[in-house]
Amino acid sequence: MEASAAIQILPLSVKKGDSLSIVDTVIKHIEKSKLKYEVGPFETTVEGDLKSIISLIEEIQRVANEAGASETATYIKLFYKGEGDVLGIDEKVQKYRK
Repeated sequence: MEASAAIQILPLSVKKGDSLSIVDTVIKHIEKSKLKYEVGPFETTVEGDLKSIISLIEEIQRVANEAGASETATYIKLFYKGEGDVLGIDEKVQKYRK
């Protein structure tokens, strides 16, 4: 795995539904991506190859729009390592899980 990203999408100018249902729809799309992911209270972390992650980030903008947000603000923290693996979700947080 060469990359990981923390993605926070904030639906703005919601034209139908509510912000939480739009976020739920985006998370369902992330689940369909087959990338490893973990939902947190403020952001969702995904890991995999860089191309797939960048493509997913692009896709979820459209998914949020189709779900009812006419605008979105998306905050991304991206870590990339050209050779070798990056630390995964489990390696980073396992010792804190109960």
